[in-house]
Amino acid sequence: MPNFLKGPLFVALTLILVTGCTTVSDGDRSELSLLSGNPKSTKADAEFARFKIAHDDPRLEQVRRVGYNIVKEGLKHDLHAVLPPVEKWEFKIIKDRTPNAFIFPDGKVGFTTGMFSFVETDDDLAVVLGHEVADMLAHITKEHVSGGQAEQSSQAELEADRLGLIIMTRAGYNPEAAPLFWRRFSAARTNRQPEYFSSHPLDEARIIKLQGWIKEAEASANPLPKP
Repeated sequence: MPNFLKGPLFVALTLILVTGCTTVSDGDRSELSLLSGNPKSTKADAEFARFKIAHDDPRLEQVRRVGYNIVKEGLKHDLHAVLPPVEKWEFKIIKDRTPNAFIFPDGKVGFTTGMFSFVETDDDLAVVLGHEVADMLAHITKEHVSGGQAEQSSQAELEADRLGLIIMTRAGYNPEAAPLFWRRFSAARTNRQPEYFSSHPLDEARIIKLQGWIKEAEASANPLPKP
């Protein structure tokens, strides 16, 4: 986890090919079940106060537009009602050249200026945010149901990859952008490795799995007509 993000639930561009959401400690992890309305949700406000927010960045409109579309679709998969309602979600652009994105349990979303080096289209944004919401939903739901910290596994992460692809597709974005985005993002390994890779390593096998799920995602967004 990058030093400048110690404290928040790091769903850092938990985007598709990652090992899982991480937090600093078990104490932070317990906050996954504390959503909007809980006094401890003010932690997100305190953390955001440390960041340099780009209030006038023209790309904020794009992040909000795509973000709300993803959240609205993600909430349809929230069977245990553990996520904040759509009106509680907030999107901020942070002035930092480190490629990163993260979500707090109360719906506050941070997206660094450095991430735009890899995000070129609405579809790319949907890839990132779709997986982030899916991963957050999966971990919070497991903790909500079990009453404790959710165990992380490669299988659980693959489930988040798949759900994130379905969410972005059902929200109206092109799922074929996912494997392309992750290949482009992984190319950064050859230069200065983004902080994101410290806890979210990519691998070709997961990209291949994403490619295999594209038809399923498209079918879920375009169900066959009833006879």
